[in-house]
Amino acid sequence: MRPVRRHAGVRQVALWLVASCIAGQGWAGDAWRAEYQVDGGDRRHALVVVRDDTRVEYRGSDAMPPRIWRRLDDGLERTEVFSASGAVVVASPGDLRALDELPDWDTLAGIVPPSLRASLRAAGSVRRFGRDATRLAGRDARGRRVTLEWLDAVGLPADYRVGGYRLRLRSLERVADTGAFTAIAGLRAYDRADLGDMPLDPFARGYLDRFGKHRHAH
Repeated sequence: MRPVRRHAGVRQVALWLVASCIAGQGWAGDAWRAEYQVDGGDRRHALVVVRDDTRVEYRGSDAMPPRIWRRLDDGLERTEVFSASGAVVVASPGDLRALDELPDWDTLAGIVPPSLRASLRAAGSVRRFGRDATRLAGRDARGRRVTLEWLDAVGLPADYRVGGYRLRLRSLERVADTGAFTAIAGLRAYDRADLGDMPLDPFARGYLDRFGKHRHAH
């Protein structure tokens, strides 16, 4: 892969190696693939969450590109995939800390924050998708009513309601992690920290125009 900038060639090669490892699915095993329907006010969209032991991917929201989070020794790395532009943007744990965009791994992996789940009271049990789910209920820190059906063995919600927001599981399957995540083979890798120094690169300009300096973590 050609480096994005000549003076950044070494770093771009390193990013290419990272991208190749992700695309090649260098970790053997299985992944959970969950498809949700998300309702918020008058807006509805699908959300697909793919998760194995070291990665979580969110995809499906019209406003956001597919995002793959990878757990490293020093934090989380984020890869945003722009297949139509032939590019990915890789943000290191240090980049995410500097941008105040470093999320909590357990919240990413389970969607519902563990602290919120711990604050809810048990309200029975139910079977969902052939698995046991615990019903939980209570209120969040803002006083909004919360109801949750939590798939204990999977670590994902089957149904989650808070305020006018609802997340409903539509499908759940255990799949081989090879091919489960969005493919990034052959895409140019951009370092998130370098985009502001690339005013002549159309993709870099478009990314910063669309997302700005700061973003929500997930």
